[in-house]
Amino acid sequence: MAEAAPAKHEAAASSISLGISGAPVPLSTNASLSGGITFVNLPPTPVKIWTWDATGTLANIFVGQTGNYVSCQLGSNGPFSFNSSVALNQTLGFQANSIPPSEHGEAHRTDVASGVRGTIKITSMAGEK
Repeated sequence: MAEAAPAKHEAAASSISLGISGAPVPLSTNASLSGGITFVNLPPTPVKIWTWDATGTLANIFVGQTGNYVSCQLGSNGPFSFNSSVALNQTLGFQANSIPPSEHGEAHRTDVASGVRGTIKITSMAGEK
């Protein structure tokens, strides 16, 4: 009898905790291309997670994402899977904000809170460690 081939498995999603102000934990994380990201949004408020591609341009990096951000309620959100524009060895950016990054200059004058920008490095494919 032939032995069954090893089962293929998706990599586990990487988890990032963040909020409307302060730095995400971890500030920089490694992720598998097939594993995606889970954002854990801390109190006090829901946030938008703005995303940048490897060139530093605001972009939709997750499957189904529109408007260059994903909305996150309090608690665990995701996992968000990377779309086909994301590739191995790229470093992507993300930041929790209540407004678009283009409005930050005005926001600083009106004390709108925004989080610290973090990075996600794509370090492996499916099932690799």
